[in-house]
Amino acid sequence: MKTFIILFLLVLTFVYTTANKKIKDNQVVELTEAIKIIQATTKKLALKENVSSADKLDESWSDASNHSFDLFEETAKTFIIKGYNAKNRQTLYFIIDKHGHVREVMGAEYFSAYSKLLKST
Repeated sequence: MKTFIILFLLVLTFVYTTANKKIKDNQVVELTEAIKIIQATTKKLALKENVSSADKLDESWSDASNHSFDLFEETAKTFIIKGYNAKNRQTLYFIIDKHGHVREVMGAEYFSAYSKLLKST
């Protein structure tokens, strides 16, 4: 089951990264634009018909509003945005660079381990 979840999150990361090509590589996005990018990609993954069931988000993510996404942490190169879906009580963390490319998508349990690893280095 853990292998399935990890594979699912890796595929989501790839889809998120390739889904957003509106921002040119040399442009820097603000937090509000980063949140809009994440909202658009979560909606696409929740509604897209040709995404396999393993890669598809729960359909309730398509209703996510601005209030479902908040800045968790900002670094020099990235935003870490916490997304919460009240309908299915799921929390996802999105790491998006300042050029608008989503780099990582993690569930809460994996993000906790990831952030502990980063702090220990």
